[in-house]
Amino acid sequence: MKLALGTVQFGLDYGVSNNNGRVGPEEIAEIIACCRDLGIDTIDTAEAYGVAEQRLGDVGVGDLAIVGKVSLEGNEADDLSQYLLNRISASLDRLGADRFHGLLLHTPKSLMGDAAAAQQIVQALEKVRDAGLTAKIGASTYSPEQTISLYTKFPFDIVQIPLCPLDARWSHSDVLGILERRGVEVHVRSVFLQGILLMSLETLPTWTMKWRRLLEGWHQWITDQGTDPVSACIALADTYSGVEKIVVGVENVGQLRQVHAGLLSTVAELPVHLQTMDEDLLDASRWRVAAASA
Repeated sequence: MKLALGTVQFGLDYGVSNNNGRVGPEEIAEIIACCRDLGIDTIDTAEAYGVAEQRLGDVGVGDLAIVGKVSLEGNEADDLSQYLLNRISASLDRLGADRFHGLLLHTPKSLMGDAAAAQQIVQALEKVRDAGLTAKIGASTYSPEQTISLYTKFPFDIVQIPLCPLDARWSHSDVLGILERRGVEVHVRSVFLQGILLMSLETLPTWTMKWRRLLEGWHQWITDQGTDPVSACIALADTYSGVEKIVVGVENVGQLRQVHAGLLSTVAELPVHLQTMDEDLLDASRWRVAAASA
């Protein structure tokens, strides 16, 4: 099954289009049960997602493949490997799992500075893998340039990248092809652009006005295709070669079933004029600046 369940909504109020807040324990249990029914066997989570790990552990997810994330920015541990081992063990205890399928650095920032410090972090990740607490190690990245820079330097075997239909950056590079040839497991996130691509034009945040014509074109194309935004986003993500998992967060079982149905959809190739390389839109970390200047 190509879908993976994102769980940030289980622990935090997350997403531009999320008006319901954090998903409750009963709904989480229903969603996990539905995942099993649909054959979705991979979960994406992180210690930074509030109480998500504990909520998942309460439901029972130890039989599923879990991809976890950890941040090492600003740590001052004398023994980084032991520090990381302790944190990963704590996450696994909360999840009620024996090991992760994959362990990602939540951001690659700590690998982009001092070379010696970066190598120490990679060695600490390798020790976690050697200890049997994860099958694979890697990073969550934000652009093709950043991804290829890291994956040519370090022996990583899993990566998570942002990939929404409007994102032209990946099709204008061979990064996905390079990763596929190297046997790196590729997971994609933000296929809905944190909900922006699912919102009606009337409910979009005012700071998106800069891209109004692009988003109007997107909605018109959806109408012309006779489909819905969820199905279109999933179907388009499914067309990329080398993508093994599409990570999608949901708030209820109905949304999960709609996402699953999207895998059975087919749509035409998205026109070039509806794609952009503007990172102010594609990189959610820049949205605060865009909102402040709107």
